[in-house]
Amino acid sequence: MSIKITNKKQLEKIDNKVSLIAYLISNGISIPHFCYHNELSIAGNCRVCLVELKNSPKPVVSCAVNAKSCLLNNKVYYDSVLLKKARENILEFLLLNHPMDCPICDQGGECDLQDQSLFFGFTKKRFYKFKRIVSDKDLGPIVKTVMTRCIHCTRCIRFANEITGVEELGIFGRGTLSEVGTYVDRILTSELSGNVIDLCPVGALTLKSFPFELRGWDIKSYESINPTDSFGQDIRVYIENNQIIKIEPEFANNSSNNWLTDKGRQFFDSIFEPEKLKNIKKSSEKWENLFKTINKTLYTFNICNLKNSNKHFFIIIFEHLSVEVLNLLFIISQMYTFIKLKRAENYKINNDLESNFQLESVSSKSKLLSSSLCLLLGVNSRYENSNLNLTLRQRYLKGNFEVLSIGSLFDFTFSVSFLGSNLSILNSIVEGNNLFCVDLKLAKNPMLITNTEIFKRNDSKHFIDIIKVLKFTNIISKTWNGLNVSNSYLNEAGVNSLFSFSSLTFKDLYSFSSLYAINVKISNITNLKKLVELKLLNFIKIKPLEKNFVLIDQNLTKNNNIDFVSSNNNLINFTNYLYLPNNTMFENQETFINTEGLIKRTTKLLLKKKTKSNWKLIRKFIKCNKNVSYLNNTKNNKLIYFDTKNNYNFKNFINFQYFATQSLTDLNFYLNIKNNTFIIYKNVSPFKLKSIKTFNTKIKYWLDDFYNGGKDNYCHNSLVLNNCSKNLRLSTTNFF
Repeated sequence: MSIKITNKKQLEKIDNKVSLIAYLISNGISIPHFCYHNELSIAGNCRVCLVELKNSPKPVVSCAVNAKSCLLNNKVYYDSVLLKKARENILEFLLLNHPMDCPICDQGGECDLQDQSLFFGFTKKRFYKFKRIVSDKDLGPIVKTVMTRCIHCTRCIRFANEITGVEELGIFGRGTLSEVGTYVDRILTSELSGNVIDLCPVGALTLKSFPFELRGWDIKSYESINPTDSFGQDIRVYIENNQIIKIEPEFANNSSNNWLTDKGRQFFDSIFEPEKLKNIKKSSEKWENLFKTINKTLYTFNICNLKNSNKHFFIIIFEHLSVEVLNLLFIISQMYTFIKLKRAENYKINNDLESNFQLESVSSKSKLLSSSLCLLLGVNSRYENSNLNLTLRQRYLKGNFEVLSIGSLFDFTFSVSFLGSNLSILNSIVEGNNLFCVDLKLAKNPMLITNTEIFKRNDSKHFIDIIKVLKFTNIISKTWNGLNVSNSYLNEAGVNSLFSFSSLTFKDLYSFSSLYAINVKISNITNLKKLVELKLLNFIKIKPLEKNFVLIDQNLTKNNNIDFVSSNNNLINFTNYLYLPNNTMFENQETFINTEGLIKRTTKLLLKKKTKSNWKLIRKFIKCNKNVSYLNNTKNNKLIYFDTKNNYNFKNFINFQYFATQSLTDLNFYLNIKNNTFIIYKNVSPFKLKSIKTFNTKIKYWLDDFYNGGKDNYCHNSLVLNNCSKNLRLSTTNFF
């Protein structure tokens, strides 16, 4: 078989940088290869991708030659007799020292060497000497090594050098003594180290948590999203016997980076934690008894409201909820005056525009290429959003791009200039008293990247005023918006798009009678930890109802350190503590909005009998209160009703009779009964600025432990990620 292009116009469309093997694969022609990968540089080690040119005396390596130069007035043969014989000889040499352990290899059935040896290999054996043996390397809790199977394709080495920027792997030795390893005994410290498992064409690098289990054809795979960061990357989930076996990245053509982090690869370990499964089996309490207790509490609120008493409130705090559950909670809070809906985190962010809480120019390839400068303000992009860090690294390697940072010193895997560690540096930049102002003035389409965690500071309002002044610079202009805000967890943009939810404060705790926490881990939220500490010091004097105070904990696992207790000082008693086990994201069909403003949806992959979804729990929460007259008041309750027949209007069988009040953007809407007018103030004059007072405290990165320090509800209980966290702490300390 051969290929020849005679049309000059078709030849001109071929990019000068495209290799011959990439052009042939894009046209549906299969070329066997081992070392070639479209995301990595050219190595030419395996020599399997040979093609024959008409005017060439011998076959050439298709990955190392240019497609345009080869196809210009020439003919390319990719399936000739000469190539078949050459591929047989090359595969025979590759199998000389390769162990014949395919029946026990974890890569069996998915091995490129196995497939190509079957179709292109030699059937007879001519080597009868002893094969070499290479000792296995310890690369960490994720990657398992059998280095005797290595064929030296150097994919893992090029990935570590070019993609991650952490040069930890290499080849040492010469000839038959050459080995792939770390030279000194050390583990892989990159947060993307698990991708070498997917890159390895043989069984030399496999998943350590999945040894000798199942073959690829025995497992069913489904599409889902990664909940460990704010991008919601597409992943492929492998399931067997209602359990997740492994997770791999899902290739997406519209995504610039398809590399999956170690946290996104191993977080499912916490879902099937042995202690959690034991607690679910031991819990003999029925759902009816749980909701009867809730019914008694709401009956007390009914009496208080009938007597026109507004001293006691039912507070609902939430984190990490889907768009559907947020809509339902918001409508319930608008219906009943005694219910307050609060965020657990203390954010002071302006959600009038999408650019105030989303990534704008960074998410676009064309806009990122047109920029020549980027300022990171309190952002640890490598740990917070590794997809963002990879995008910035790829742009930096293309040249003509400078990255500066205001924050703590950190290794971003590419060159970054540090300006300082507090907001006084930003004040001097706005005033024009910093040397960086010259670079900012001369830069083309500069960008500013910050995160939502910086809006938790006490001076966050003044920080917002400083950002408003940037519209007088070239960061924000009529044709360019260089302001980017990175989110800390999935669907944070969806929460900000729906409504400006207030956070839990001291004043709320003075008058609350019951607390309903949904997906809130008290030990991981700084705002709640602060309130708990002040409560223990008797700084906050909380006087709940003695007999009817209830703390409802709706979460994946119980909060063991519950400190919001009633006056009888019983820590976990059914009169004051209720635990409602909810489902994971793999057991629900939900909708999220990621940090780029893209809609991400999950599908129901697992089934559990003793847990329920957040949506069903809240619906049951409303349904169990039929005897409460205040909740069944027709004046308040007529705005919402459930209709199980009309299931196409909304995903979870609910019809809204509210209408949307739209503001400045399409996503920024909220549900209300009446139209509320808004006032747009005049722009502040550049010559008459108000004095802004900021704190000169150090800007600290909120995520110091990549594996266990995230805000998702899964990574904290994973055994594999706990071992990764221990190794990370050992590598960053000087003691043992």
